[in-house]
Amino acid sequence: MEMSQGRNNYLGFLRMEAGQKARLDLVVCTYFYLDH
Repeated sequence: MEMSQGRNNYLGFLRMEAGQKARLDLVVCTYFYLDH
């Protein structure tokens, strides 16, 4: 139980990190698109 709970938390953390990176990439792309 402990192990699977920790793994789920870790996967959720990775998913959250990936989401933040995707948003950052989107902001950067939008900025460059509007800048040119």
